[in-house]
Parts: sequence; C-alpha cells; structure tokens
Amino acid sequence: MGNFVSNYRFRMREIALDSFPMKEGGCKESFTAWRNSPTEKNYVMMMNCMKAHREYYQPVIAASEASGKKFKEELEAFFMPSKEDLKLPEEEREEESIRRVFEFMKGGPCKEIF
Repeated sequence: MGNFVSNYRFRMREIALDSFPMKEGGCKESFTAWRNSPTEKNYVMMMNCMKAHREYYQPVIAASEASGKKFKEELEAFFMPSKEDLKLPEEEREEESIRRVFEFMKGGPCKEIF
C-alpha cells in the first residue's frame, strides 16, 4: 500500500506545486518546506496546517479527500469483489484489503521494489 500512497502523494505534489492556493494563505511556509523536501514529516505538517486553515484551503482539501475516497473504492472493488467481503465490518474489510494489496504486490515485476 505504501507505493500506492507514495505515487498518489507524488501526483498531488506535482499538482500542488503550481496551485495558487498552496502558494498563498497561512500554510505557505509548510508548503514551501514540503515542496523543497517532500518527506513524510513535511507532508503531515502541511496537511495539518491546511486542516487548521480549512476555510482557505477547502477546495484543495475537498479534492484530496474525494480522490482518496475514490482510490479506496477502486482498491476495494478490485481486491474485495465478493458480497461476502463487503459484509465484513469496515475495519476488518480495510485490513483485509491492505493484506490483499500486499499479497498482490509480492508478485509481478515490481516485487523487488515493493
């Protein structure tokens, strides 16, 4: 799952680099720190700042949350296709979905990187 998240974050980073709302507002320092050094720590710092200034960053937050929700739905549809899978409690379904993603990633041409 880490590689999926990393790719998603990389794509979001590229979009945000040229996004006006990210260059202005109360989080420009944390955005600049993340832009210059895209580490997990800087990403979390920027996201926390954006949530603290939700009124300004709402369009960016909404897009991020919507794409994350869509991403989760797509993963579930691929890795949890049966009706029995969908009957699991949400937490168990999420854990099982992650387990299946990991199993899937152990095969194929990217298994060494994963």
